[in-house]
Amino acid sequence: MYFLLLLVGSCLSCTSKFFCPGPVLDTIQTNPHMQDGKYFVDMAMARPEKDIMKDFNKMYGTLDKEDIKRFLDKNFHVPGYELDKVTIENYPPTPAFLDDIKDEKIRGFGEFIHEFWKTLVRKYNGTRLCNGCESSLIAMEYPFVIPGGRFREFYYWDSFFVLEGLNLSNLQEMSKNMLMNFLDFVHKIGHIPNAARKYMLNRSQPPFLSIAFDKYIQKTKDYNFLANSIHLLDKEYQYWQTKHSVRINHNGEEYLTRYVVNCTSPRPESYREDRMTAHFAPGISEDAERALYAELAAGAESGWDYSSRWIPDATARLESGPVTQEDMLRGLRISSILPVDLNSLMYLNERTLAKFHTLLASKIIKSKSMSDQKINHLLKAKEYNNAANTRAALMHKYMWDPNHHSFFDYDLNSSRRITRFSPSNIWPFWADAFTPEFRKNTTNHLLAFQTLEQERTQRIGATPTTHLNSTLQWDYPNSWAPLEYISIEAILNSHDLLPASSPHRESLKNMAIDIANRFFQSAFCAWHSTGGSTKTLARISSLPPSHKGFLFEKYNTDKIGKVGGGGEYHVQVGFGWTNGVLLHLLNRFPDALILPTNLSDCLTNITIPHENLLYGRTTPYKE
Repeated sequence: MYFLLLLVGSCLSCTSKFFCPGPVLDTIQTNPHMQDGKYFVDMAMARPEKDIMKDFNKMYGTLDKEDIKRFLDKNFHVPGYELDKVTIENYPPTPAFLDDIKDEKIRGFGEFIHEFWKTLVRKYNGTRLCNGCESSLIAMEYPFVIPGGRFREFYYWDSFFVLEGLNLSNLQEMSKNMLMNFLDFVHKIGHIPNAARKYMLNRSQPPFLSIAFDKYIQKTKDYNFLANSIHLLDKEYQYWQTKHSVRINHNGEEYLTRYVVNCTSPRPESYREDRMTAHFAPGISEDAERALYAELAAGAESGWDYSSRWIPDATARLESGPVTQEDMLRGLRISSILPVDLNSLMYLNERTLAKFHTLLASKIIKSKSMSDQKINHLLKAKEYNNAANTRAALMHKYMWDPNHHSFFDYDLNSSRRITRFSPSNIWPFWADAFTPEFRKNTTNHLLAFQTLEQERTQRIGATPTTHLNSTLQWDYPNSWAPLEYISIEAILNSHDLLPASSPHRESLKNMAIDIANRFFQSAFCAWHSTGGSTKTLARISSLPPSHKGFLFEKYNTDKIGKVGGGGEYHVQVGFGWTNGVLLHLLNRFPDALILPTNLSDCLTNITIPHENLLYGRTTPYKE
């Protein structure tokens, strides 16, 4: 049995008559001719809300396909209308670390990624909207980087990996702009939403703010920015601590963190998909339907939307015979699972905030007027360090399995660990979320990566997200940039913790390099196969002129250069976190990354999806 510490905000935080649950959304999004539900909720109004509502009320109940098409064409702009493309003044030259790469093709690839940030920067422009018109985009003061494709707003955890790339590209001003937008959200809303959309206000995403802030401070030494922002970093941590903590048992005061969203209706951007999953589930009660909507929203909050990680009986469901995606999603139990990666993040937040408060205390000049402020910083640092120590002990108690030499997600319903493979299992090794005794045990740092080592003998591509082929996009056979990044850093962290005399240090380093190469080669091959070229690598001449090389949000682990699939939408191009992680790998391993033996083996049959599909036609994105 477990107990919710405090309920989170409900779907009622989204109040729009058009972009939040209600008659309009239900009518538009359940129309079978809408090919992507996100398209409508990202459209900006072309006429005042009251006039659009009058039009809708006249037609409500009799709308067919053509009626809806005319209604949208008359009353709404295409998605992206309220966004301006931003030109970055004094764009920095190619970063110096790329000069260390000897292979000209690889260096040219890095130069392409560095330049590509220019295409992903946007700024909100509310002046384009008419008086009385509305957009689902949350107004933001500062420019930001979008992931790409159908994602025309920034996403919380995506942005950590984007910021990694921006810092390497010496785009510190853009990094600060992104952080300022996040801080504004914490100040005005109380937390950072899933993404910068009003229909996502009721949920967040993996909490990377303080960790991203730390990366920026290390790069810039902008301690005044830290001093002015620390109260908001504290506030965001408290949001997660108070609204996502859960007591693990009856008898003690043991709390860890989970994803949970108090929501009783479909996600607006995936309205039809959620209705198909919940409302049309055989024999489902109204209470169970509402509970499933909450689980679907929690999946979006986790960033892993969706994965067999969140379905305790996933293996049994798959073994029972052919199952649809909806069949799988009906088994979601996210709010009853303590995720390894989320608690690793919370631990790292606690250590980072302790470091920040200690640093700020050290910079306060001794004086009577400032002594209370210094004491407060030191007390906060102690509080955060104590919280981190407690969390590490609880993670070891509930998540570490000595028989498997692995951390696992913990199922509160069954009071058991979910002993399945996922790169999320090794996030504690990235966050250094250990008890002192655990950290010193060399065996822990060797055997924890044995499953990853086995992966290298079973496939030629990057690391799969899980071992279950469920058709969900955060499962096999997909690999994702953020998981590769943290897996590599986890291995290197354990490498650094081993004694210099250990014969195993080199094997861990080689494993990290091999994983980096597999992901790098997949991204490079897919890029070259879609028109990517350098001064020493000719473009594939048979491709359409519009194909100039694409980076994708996910890749297939079974074949180098094959893009990922599954989930609720086509694989997207852009792509923010892939770009950031690739720059990180180029910086980490300038001499160790290598091209595939034969570039002609790269796949050349990748279909580039149109992100703006509506009624079977494409509407160009408004730049």
